[in-house]
Amino acid sequence: MQSNLSKISEPTQDDTTNEVGLEAELWQDFKSGDAASFALIYQKFFPILFSQGLRTCHDTEIVKDCIQDLFVYIWNHRSTLSDTNSIKYYLWVALKRRIHRTIAQQQSSSLEETYMLAITEEGTDQQLITEEINQEKKEQVYRALQALTKRQRQAVQLKFFENLKNEEIAERMSIRIEAVYNLISKSLILLRKASIKSILLLIVTKLF
Repeated sequence: MQSNLSKISEPTQDDTTNEVGLEAELWQDFKSGDAASFALIYQKFFPILFSQGLRTCHDTEIVKDCIQDLFVYIWNHRSTLSDTNSIKYYLWVALKRRIHRTIAQQQSSSLEETYMLAITEEGTDQQLITEEINQEKKEQVYRALQALTKRQRQAVQLKFFENLKNEEIAERMSIRIEAVYNLISKSLILLRKASIKSILLLIVTKLF
């Protein structure tokens, strides 16, 4: 075994057949759980894989992480790996697939984060717009009510904000029920002139 490790660490270009045989033997030793064979594969092929990986992905950290993950994977699953006469080709195919998968996952995650951020920002914008509209309506309501007389405002308050019946309003204000109808009717006319749509919608749903 020692002689094989020594030979493959310094391969010659004149004996391709012997090189293939040594790689196949080295791979089998690794699959059998030989830590020295695994260390030799790592030392020999890490620089090659790193150089080739950078041609596929220019992010050095992604390439390094993928190589590390690949070696962890093949060690943990060594007994189930297929045989090969070219460790370099076997590892490169696996690494390239792993790099592409990592890049795709990162892009997907980035798109999802962008989408969620856009939704959050859109929701925030919509909330601000709604708050501005509500505030504007409140100001319109206030200005419209200021155009009413004190008795008219009191009648509107009791009718539409305290939800009292006309009879209860008459009793509370110590007036006849006909006077309540008169106050409410005149108030509606003034509010319509002020074009307070939000108030009109409210009044229509509760009118008498």
